[in-house]
Amino acid sequence: MKLSIGLRSANYGWERILKQEGCSYLYLSLPELNDFPIIIIPALKDKQDKEAILEHVSDGKVAILEPRAYREMFKARFKKRKVKYLVPEEDSCLQHLGLTDIFCDFYDLKSINYLDRTFKISIESYGNGYIILLPFDLNSVLMNSDSRRKRFYAERSELPSEQVSKVSKGKIRQLVVQILKYAHDLINIPFVRRWYYPADHKNAFLFRLDTDYCSKEDAMSVYELCSDYQIKATWFVDTVSPERLKEVYAGFELQEIGLHCFRHKVFPDYQSNYDNLKTGLDKLNKVGIHPHGFAAPFGSWNINLAKAIEDLEFDYSSEFSLDYDDLPFYPIIDNNYSTVLQIPIHPISIGRLLRSHFSGKEMKAYYKMVLENEFALHQPALFYYHPHRQKNEVIEFIFSLIDKESTWQPSFSEYAEWWQQRWKKTHTTRLEDGKLFCEDKHDEDFFLISNNGKETLTKLNIAKRLAELDWEEFPKGISKERKQMRRLHWRDLLYNFESMKGRMQR
Repeated sequence: MKLSIGLRSANYGWERILKQEGCSYLYLSLPELNDFPIIIIPALKDKQDKEAILEHVSDGKVAILEPRAYREMFKARFKKRKVKYLVPEEDSCLQHLGLTDIFCDFYDLKSINYLDRTFKISIESYGNGYIILLPFDLNSVLMNSDSRRKRFYAERSELPSEQVSKVSKGKIRQLVVQILKYAHDLINIPFVRRWYYPADHKNAFLFRLDTDYCSKEDAMSVYELCSDYQIKATWFVDTVSPERLKEVYAGFELQEIGLHCFRHKVFPDYQSNYDNLKTGLDKLNKVGIHPHGFAAPFGSWNINLAKAIEDLEFDYSSEFSLDYDDLPFYPIIDNNYSTVLQIPIHPISIGRLLRSHFSGKEMKAYYKMVLENEFALHQPALFYYHPHRQKNEVIEFIFSLIDKESTWQPSFSEYAEWWQQRWKKTHTTRLEDGKLFCEDKHDEDFFLISNNGKETLTKLNIAKRLAELDWEEFPKGISKERKQMRRLHWRDLLYNFESMKGRMQR
């Protein structure tokens, strides 16, 4: 049996998640339905779709439908409502998601069987197979590029906040993964994904520095700390001072230098963004620095900035107002995939913790919590810091938590290069007589295999009998996030005013 997922039509939202997760998927046509045990139907193409898909499902397969396809297939009536955010039920398989910002139209369907009643993901049997309803349009959710201020969980009353992506896209990806796991378990087949890291590294840690307001002394202090811990940090530098570029950053060893800005500002129009970045690039080039990456001031992102980044041929950029706490991906610009890889990071810096009156001890506890949560869910931890904050003892504490044997610690450029190659790779896995094998040659690649509540990490360079693999229980995170975190607080208004004032002055 071929284990590829069938996607009925081109759809950025589904493609993005399937690529991020390293799934084997193909666009399907009706004659090829039998090759796909799991099919995804955002919308029906024609009248023939309905009969062919229902017959396929009835034969023991699973179809994941979005509301439009479900309505056309079953003439169903939905209760439409606008949803800003959701918190999963207690003891739900989605409990690890916590507070999930979704900001979309929800199409509720009364059902006996829900994967989670809050998220209204219904499961129905049909013949010998199953139909799963995702009650919103995944593509429109992931295409949302709006931003807003959000508070982030910590073990204290006053929470840190930042202006970030309006939609929790990383959590939406995790939601879809949980649905795909469940779909595979319904028909007792393994869910195979390409591993997120090279070799058998268990996770990844990346460290980024933004150098606005940074003195030579501040920079050298952090550089020495990175050298002591053998951290390949990536420095996104402002280029106002040619002397500092030449005397400080050009001499760094085992560190990557990227561009932050000339003027610490993101503009609404293309030309101003292009000129600002081009000036910064020229100044770096003059001192022998040729950056591969860019990170925008304030984590801001817009289409005209993205076009300028692309035209200046950067390999990657990193803006948390587009996405945060997620795996890398390629954004859509003018209905085409950008050539610039987007690398999401955790958006709360020490500066934001200081603004929320965290003590040094509380800062350490916060980053330890985030690091452990990310690693527990197989997610990379990407933190950033402004050296002028002079809280190096907190950074050193974070460095001390990293297990160098199991954790991949690349620069942003190395991380981007690896992900660019991973994004291009395809594979086809088969299950025959209890043995799993890969039809393509991937001798060095590891695959994450999930099956009935357990998972394992293995190569598939030779056929592997499922019963003989080393299985472990799924990591089960429990989030303490609650809806109260999204209620408007007077501090949100204050911080928004401060942010607006800062952006106007620079």
